[in-house]
Parts: sequence; C-alpha cells; structure tokens
Amino acid sequence: HKEIMRVRLFLFTLVHLISQVAIAESSPAIRVLIEKNQKVVSLKGRKITCPNLHQARFPKNTLNLTQNMVAKNLLCFAEQYPFQANHQWVWGPLQIIPQKNGLEFVAQIPLEQYLLGVVQSEMHAKWPLETLKAQAVAARTYALSKMRQSSQARYDVVSTTGDQVYKSNFTPHPQVAKAVRKTQ
Repeated sequence: HKEIMRVRLFLFTLVHLISQVAIAESSPAIRVLIEKNQKVVSLKGRKITCPNLHQARFPKNTLNLTQNMVAKNLLCFAEQYPFQANHQWVWGPLQIIPQKNGLEFVAQIPLEQYLLGVVQSEMHAKWPLETLKAQAVAARTYALSKMRQSSQARYDVVSTTGDQVYKSNFTPHPQVAKAVRKTQ
C-alpha cells in the first residue's frame, strides 16, 4: 500500500511539473514585487546564476546576498524553476534591486503560474469550481491591466493586498489549477 501511494505521489508530482513547464512556455511574464527592505536575500536552488556578481557564495545550492554585495540591479536565474528566495517559491528570473532601506526583489513569473498563486491565496481552494473560475478571470483581467499600465515601472504588481495577494505554492490545489486552466 505504501509503495502504491509513493508511485501516485511521484506521478502527481511529475504531471504537475510537466504542466508547469507548459504554462511557463505559453504565458507572458508579470513582474511581481515579492519583498522589499530586505538586508539579506537568500536564494536556494540548482545552479543559481547572477551574472556580474563575483562575491557570491554558493554552498549547497544556496546564495546569500547582502545589501553591500548588490550595488546595482542584479538579475538571477536558476537552472531549474522554481527556486526559493527568502523561503518563497520563485517561478522565473529574479531581479534584485538595491534601495535606500534595503533590497527589493521582483520575480518575473509566467502569468498563468502567477494566477495559480493568486487564486489560491485569495480564495479557499475547496470553493465551487465556478467561483474559482470567476476569481481566475478577475485576477487575470486585473493583472493584464496592471501589466499594460506599468511598462516603465520596476514591477507590475505587489504580492500583497496592495494589488492581489500572491503566495507561490510549489503544488497548487488541483481545483485551483483546473479553474485557472479552464479560463485561459
């Protein structure tokens, strides 16, 4: 019985990761302000690369950046997404921006992946599918509108109630994923 459960979990994870790759390849990216005023940004993932950064340390797939290390905007990539930035999942390149009060980090997330995090953060995943679909449509419309308005800004939206609550989940609830997929 335990072996069957392990196989099911493996298959579910595999299908999920394949679907995330499909979403990432077919979706425009939205720039989301994930954090601001951070003294340290800790990145964890496989082969994280931040071009033009020579002081970075990479022990055990971890990169810790302090405010002193980042003099100008820095763009970081990972060999495999998602990776973590200060314990939050990031589904695309991450821009780290120095400001007076600390570091900001802005994730460039495929829009459909972003919607998975918004719908699951704004509503209970077990609500009726039609309710979740309505939220997905509203969230997508809002995000697209903000993307058009903010082309010259550092980011399109913030991950708080200032725009739409976005908490990235490694594995979204299947009902939320279905709602987002059905409204594309």
